[in-house]
Amino acid sequence: MFLKRKIPVILLFLILIFSGVYYITKASPEASGAPLPQAAIRSELEEARRQILKGLDGCLRSTSGLLFTNTEERTFLSETVGLEMMLHLSRGDKVSFDRQVKLLKSFFIGPLGLLPWKIEENHQTAELWNASVDDLRVARALILADRRWENPDYLELARSIGEALLKYNVVDGLLLDGCSWKKPGIISKARVDQVYDTSTLAYADIMAMRQLSEIDPEWVPVLQRMSGVLMAGVMGRDSPWWLFRPDANAYEETDQDDEIIGKTMSLLYLAEAGFVHPGTFDPFASAAVSEKLLDRYGNENISVISLAALFLHHSGRETEALLMLGRLLDFRNDEPALSGLLCYEESEGKYSAWAFDNLIALLAMEAVLGSGN
Repeated sequence: MFLKRKIPVILLFLILIFSGVYYITKASPEASGAPLPQAAIRSELEEARRQILKGLDGCLRSTSGLLFTNTEERTFLSETVGLEMMLHLSRGDKVSFDRQVKLLKSFFIGPLGLLPWKIEENHQTAELWNASVDDLRVARALILADRRWENPDYLELARSIGEALLKYNVVDGLLLDGCSWKKPGIISKARVDQVYDTSTLAYADIMAMRQLSEIDPEWVPVLQRMSGVLMAGVMGRDSPWWLFRPDANAYEETDQDDEIIGKTMSLLYLAEAGFVHPGTFDPFASAAVSEKLLDRYGNENISVISLAALFLHHSGRETEALLMLGRLLDFRNDEPALSGLLCYEESEGKYSAWAFDNLIALLAMEAVLGSGN
C-alpha cells in the first residue's frame, strides 16, 4: 500500500497523457540556467543514488534491520519491505535480499499468512489488516528471486502468500483491497474479521499476478479478470478511475490525497505488462520533460516523478525517462541529519524524508540508469 502524502497532487499530467495538450517550457530540473545535458543529469543521478543508499542506512534503518516509515514516524510498513526486496533484487544483492526475507518471516507474516500493513517500533502489529498490493509485491520479488538465484525457499514462500491472498482477498476472481483479522486467542485461531468490498486499481499489479499464475493455476482467472478491470478503468479516459466496486459493477473516484500516486501506478502496471502501445502516450512523453508535474501548491512529488520515469522507461521512452528522473535532483538536501535522502521541506528549515519515496526513486534509477551495484 502506498502512503497518504501530506500534500495532495492534482491530475495535471494524467490529463496531458490522454488529451495530447502540453506546454513548452525548460526541461531542466535545475532552477537556474540552461538545461543540463543528459550526461550531466546521468552523472548527478548516479551520485544521488549513492547518497540515497547511504541515507537509508544512516537515517531510516532501525536496529532490527527494517526501514522506518519516515524520519518522523517510527513504524514499519509492509510496502517498504516489498520495495526493498525489489531493490536488492534489481541490484543483484542476494545477501541483502536474504536479510530482508529473514526480516519478513520474523515480523511481517501474520497468522493468516498475509502481511499486516503496519507494525510498531517494538515489532507488535499495529494494524490488523493487509493491503493486497503489498503482499503481491513481496510474492513478485520472491518469484523473480527464485528465477535469478534458484532458491526453492523463495518459491515456497511466494506460493504460500499467493494461497493466502486467494483464500482471504479474492472473491469471484476479483482481487479486493485486503481484509482485517482477529488475533488468535488462548483457545481460538486467528480469523477474518472483515473483507474489503472494493478493488483499487493501484493494487492491480498484473505482472505479479501473471508470475503467481505460473506457479499456481488458481491465479489464472484472477489475472484475467483483473487485467480486464484495469484496462477498462484506464483506457479511453482523461485519467484512470480510482477503484472498482463489484457490488455495483461500477468504477468510482475518491478524494484520496495520494490519488495521483495510485493512478500513476495503474498506468505503470499496464506499461510493464506490455498492454499499452508506446505511441498511445506520445503526448505524455513530451509533457513529462517540458512541464513540471505540480500539486495545487505548486510543488512536485518524489514518487510521482519516479513512477512517471518508470512508465516512460517501460514504454520505450529512455531519453524522456532520464529527463523526468532528473527532476529528483531538486529534492536533494545537505542537512546532515537527512544524510543524502530525497526529502520535502515541511516548513522553513524543517525537512522530512520517506522510505517509500526514496525506494521508488532508487528503483527508477536502477531501471533508467542501469544497475549501480
